[in-house]
Amino acid sequence: MFTNDSELAEKLRIIANHGQRKKYYHESIGVNSRLDTLQAAILRIKLKHLDKYSASRNEVADRYDQAFLDHPNIKTPKRAANSTMCSISTQFRSKATPGRN
Repeated sequence: MFTNDSELAEKLRIIANHGQRKKYYHESIGVNSRLDTLQAAILRIKLKHLDKYSASRNEVADRYDQAFLDHPNIKTPKRAANSTMCSISTQFRSKATPGRN
C-alpha cells in the first residue's frame, strides 16, 4: 500500500493486522490476507491482461443490455457510457418483476 497520508497509512496498517495496533488489542475489524508467492506470481501475469478482461466483461454486459432492452419485466443495471463496472464486477445483476411473459 502506498500513500503520502500518514493517518491513512496507520489506519491501513491496523486493518491489515487484524484491526490491532498492539497485539491482542483490537481497535477495529481487520483482516490478515497476505498473498503467498504462488498467488502473487499468477496475479502478476494476469495483471498484464486486465484491460483485455475488462473489455470482454463490458462487451458481455453490452449484449445483456441489448438483449433485455425492450423486455417489460427485466431491468438491467444502469451504467455510465464510459463505465468500467464490469471490469470489477463478476456478476451482471438484473431485476425481474412478476408478469405473464
